[in-house]
Amino acid sequence: MVCNIKERANIYLSCDEITNIPCNLIFYNYHINLSSSDLCDTHEVSKYIYFYNCFLKRARNPKIVIHDAVVNSKKQPKGKKKIKNRRISKLKKPPASFMKNIFKKNLTFNECVFYDSLQIHQNQFLEHLVFINCYDKQNDIKITSLELQENKIKGYLFIKNCAIKNINLWKNKFENRSYFVDSEFGYEQDKDNKAKLNFSNTCFKDNAYFNNSKFYSYADFHECEFEKIACFYGVIFDKAPNFSQIILKDNFNALNITLNFTFDDLEKQIKQEHEYFNKDKNEKDKKSLDKFANDFRDSFRVFKNALIKDNNLLEASKFHKYELYCKEIELEEKKPKIFSKEWIDKWQLVFYRKLCDHHTDLLKVFHNLLIIIMLFSIFSFVLDKFKQPSIENNAKYHIVQVDTNESYIFKEHNKTTYNIFGLNINKESGKLDEFVKNNFVYVLILLFIVLSILSFNIFTNLYIFGSFFYVIFNFLDLVALYTHIAIISLFVFFALKFILLDDKQEIIRKIIIGVSYIVCIFALLAKPSLMLPVFGSFLEKDTNATYPLLLSLSVVYFILVALVIFSLQKTARKNSIVPS
Repeated sequence: MVCNIKERANIYLSCDEITNIPCNLIFYNYHINLSSSDLCDTHEVSKYIYFYNCFLKRARNPKIVIHDAVVNSKKQPKGKKKIKNRRISKLKKPPASFMKNIFKKNLTFNECVFYDSLQIHQNQFLEHLVFINCYDKQNDIKITSLELQENKIKGYLFIKNCAIKNINLWKNKFENRSYFVDSEFGYEQDKDNKAKLNFSNTCFKDNAYFNNSKFYSYADFHECEFEKIACFYGVIFDKAPNFSQIILKDNFNALNITLNFTFDDLEKQIKQEHEYFNKDKNEKDKKSLDKFANDFRDSFRVFKNALIKDNNLLEASKFHKYELYCKEIELEEKKPKIFSKEWIDKWQLVFYRKLCDHHTDLLKVFHNLLIIIMLFSIFSFVLDKFKQPSIENNAKYHIVQVDTNESYIFKEHNKTTYNIFGLNINKESGKLDEFVKNNFVYVLILLFIVLSILSFNIFTNLYIFGSFFYVIFNFLDLVALYTHIAIISLFVFFALKFILLDDKQEIIRKIIIGVSYIVCIFALLAKPSLMLPVFGSFLEKDTNATYPLLLSLSVVYFILVALVIFSLQKTARKNSIVPS
């Protein structure tokens, strides 16, 4: 029997009407108002039910309940009763639902629009449950919520070309194949994880396919059991899924999965899920944030191990990257003691994430190499420019002897001091020396108090610390050593600062990278020996080109470049199809 009309008409269906249908029925082009079936006993539906191009929603009329009614049959005509002291209240409209039924034939929804939540609870499906093409793209109308809970499906569950904002598959048992293919789950602007995509605690007895589907929101698959093939080929996750504690008894296909989120997105999501999980729970039942991060790490480990098993190391490295993201978040929340093993591990993870995204971003590590070369070129140029005293400085500071390329003997002091930017630091700060030596302890106490109270940006703190150590080295007559340490520290500081820029500082990093390209090209054309740390001076005709400070700086530069080049070649090898 086919119900087909040109203009849409409203019809109401309840559980009794569905179970009493005497023949196979196709509803075509209807507005279907489904009333709740929670008051029905278990019924058998022995015929095919097919909804095609229908608009489904819950019944408009809410339930009416009469409270505290007293029946008085006196002085009333026979068969009539009077109800007094009645209080009538209206309950909220019940959701459209199929509950506690046994469907012996297919239940199909094709090109249907769901305005309200559809609940299918505690049913048995001896054949197939089908949702196909349920997405009105023109009007952007999706299935608001599909609740499949505690059902037993012996046939196929087939969901294809559908858009579902919320889905709940909690504790279903699928004894045959399940398909969630070419569909969209959640919605794009779900920044606060309001959509719920719950596939947890589900038992898939046969193959489960999620091919080419897209999950815009957080998808929870924890404690799922896949007894046969679980195929996620071509799936896109805009947010990190949860596959912790799942059971895989057969092949797990994770090829061509796309993960569209960054470290900051993952950290934000873990914190949101942590807050949601612990909301309205007792202290004993609450779960710490580091354990939540470990659950997410377990999810990425599942994908990684499946790909390694298939000998797909290139794809596995991507999931290993996200696994390390979670480990970093976990260690951050544990707040390890300084210089403990966990503290060192945390900062090692931070460094390699910033340097090369854990050996997955070849362009990023190459740019970091250019940044280090650029800094060394600038530092070398500046030091080479000011290493020799000018004629004006000879007369001003009474230089009588040049011991090395960087040390000079002065008449008035009769001692060696360091020449930086052509200035005699000791001569200009003679009065400061006398004050510091007479009040050394008080100066130290004052500096510690100032450093502990004031909170400036990193450059201001660098200046304060530099001044503090200058006071100490100047008191010990070790200004030359101080200058060596200060310049090398500045070089390392700027190198690490530029390499470890946050993703939020993308514009600043792009500007620095642009400057690095320009400086590196100029250095390559003008003085290519700068590109070769330590060994570059041997290519120069002037053997005095390298003096102690520049040599010290070259050693540090060599260490940093070696570290970056190691990461560069490792990243290139990991991202190559050529086996290592």
